[in-house]
Amino acid sequence: MTLGVFEIIGGILIFIKKTRIIGCLFTSTILVNVIFQNIYFGVHLGALKAAILYQILILIILWLNKEKLIRGIKVLIESNKIEQPKMKLFIKLLIAFVTFIGLRILEYYIT
Repeated sequence: MTLGVFEIIGGILIFIKKTRIIGCLFTSTILVNVIFQNIYFGVHLGALKAAILYQILILIILWLNKEKLIRGIKVLIESNKIEQPKMKLFIKLLIAFVTFIGLRILEYYIT
């Protein structure tokens, strides 16, 4: 059920022109997961063919928007590094670690 909701969200993002690339990348990750699961678990061949077809269609959409995709990747790669004090970085990492451990403990008691 959750996977279906994410597929619908990805489809909506693909329909909107400003979010088309994000929607394609979002949906592509889901489809690759579905394709691998279909291969591993031996799901009906029709489902595998459909997932591969949808993935090909997403790759075509990405190819048609390759200039935007390349620009976006360049923006992500180029970084203006801002030096921050090591203590501030340490505190951020400590908060992230404590949050991770807390969520793992919470997950253990909930499930």
